[in-house]
Amino acid sequence: MNPAPSTHFSLPTLAGQAPLALFQLTGAEGRQFLHGILSQDIDGLAPGQGVLACLLTPKGKLVSTVFVSARADDLLLLTPLEGAAPFAKEMKNYLAVGNCVLEELADSGALFSMGVPPGAISGVEFFPVTDRLLGKPGHVAVIPTEAVWTSLQTVLGPSFPAGVIDTQGFEILRVEGGVPRLGVDISEAVYPPEINLTETLHASKGCYVGQEVIARLMNFGKPHRQLAGLKLPERIEPARPVFWNDEPAGILTSMVQSPALGGYLGMALLRREASVPGEKVKLQAPSGTVSAEIVSLPLPWITLDPI
Repeated sequence: MNPAPSTHFSLPTLAGQAPLALFQLTGAEGRQFLHGILSQDIDGLAPGQGVLACLLTPKGKLVSTVFVSARADDLLLLTPLEGAAPFAKEMKNYLAVGNCVLEELADSGALFSMGVPPGAISGVEFFPVTDRLLGKPGHVAVIPTEAVWTSLQTVLGPSFPAGVIDTQGFEILRVEGGVPRLGVDISEAVYPPEINLTETLHASKGCYVGQEVIARLMNFGKPHRQLAGLKLPERIEPARPVFWNDEPAGILTSMVQSPALGGYLGMALLRREASVPGEKVKLQAPSGTVSAEIVSLPLPWITLDPI
């Protein structure tokens, strides 16, 4: 019987099965095909390199984020679990004219690790991922699902099972890192600059799906909304309205107890004027109307102390 995972955070190494869906793109034209669709430079990736990109609609709205890792003979694609179905559905429209094959690796899991150097498991390839994927930078390896727990033991060694990141642990990393979830914090009707994904939009690579709309937005205007963090004075469950200057500004969508903040941290997509760090907003809490402070996301990270 597997021991229960822990969300103890004062460790030099943390690892867990990441909430990601895995896809493999094969075919001689796979790289060129993906380069013309996603918002990042895929052609420029060398084997072992990776980049976070967006798959957008022709109107520039988000379908899903996708982390692309280049390998010698194929491309490995990682999407948030909730983005897997819309990603696969949208890609199917383009694959009809591309000389490549997209396959979901349903029998494998993404083992995510912080503080573990590549080579921690003999014969398993770890590759680096950005903090905009899961909320914290680290390494991911693709491992058969049934072998993930054994792999965690190998990665963590004497720290096992205390260093295992469970579902709650990944949720904390996500909110502290300012990574929104489709269907929770945002719908697909958002533009990447609204949710702190401007870095996924390559400035000079040329055309990709939705590029013209994004270019106009970046060059001639500012988003009307912005993803923001809220330092909450007490536990407040999501779905509560957020008010700024006594006017509706958005909805609280996520809330965790944050070790980095030392208190409760929420996330909301707010009117741009209300999303400035240091601004005060109001919400209805169990104790009545309370004031919350806007904080920048991602949070500045604390150093993990050894046990």
